[in-house]
Amino acid sequence: MGIGEIWSQLGSLMASIMFVYAMYEQFFPYQEKRFLTLTFHELYRDLITGSYIQHVLKEGRAIIVQNRTLKLYTNNPSDDWYGYKRAKWSHVNFEHPSTFETLAMDPKKKEEIVNDLVKFKTGKEYYAKDEDEKQFIKNLMMKGEEEKEKKAKEEAEKKAKEDEEARLKAENEKEQLAKEEEVKANEKSGEVKENSTIH
Repeated sequence: MGIGEIWSQLGSLMASIMFVYAMYEQFFPYQEKRFLTLTFHELYRDLITGSYIQHVLKEGRAIIVQNRTLKLYTNNPSDDWYGYKRAKWSHVNFEHPSTFETLAMDPKKKEEIVNDLVKFKTGKEYYAKDEDEKQFIKNLMMKGEEEKEKKAKEEAEKKAKEDEEARLKAENEKEQLAKEEEVKANEKSGEVKENSTIH
């Protein structure tokens, strides 16, 4: 028996224990919290925390999905919404006697539908690819938004620079006008002094 088979069996066992515990917790939620302790040598820390725990979680999810029951939910009347163990929703297990085998239908059409459903169920790679494309588009859009923000920031900086240059130019013109007026005023006062000395 190889190491892979041992890990697989241990993972299946741990997943089964986790599933039983999850079911117990679901039906007896007001009990004290219980937990499992996993002990191992420190040499195997990376192996356990990396691949083994992921394997156990994956197996546990698979068991939960495999053993879950389909339920039909309905809204409770409003007078049942409050109090101990009251809820807005109630459910019943969906146990319909009809299956694809018992369904009265054209055999070719039935086979086509079943094949289509099986194809959909096993098409994880296709939908994973679809998720990758969605992530790519999301990244592309984020990059576009970043470029827009960068461009807007550059434009704002350019406008601020232009405003600062315009302000400095206006101040320089104002100072130039003030100097010219001062020179004119000095010239006038010089003329007045000359006129007063002539008289």
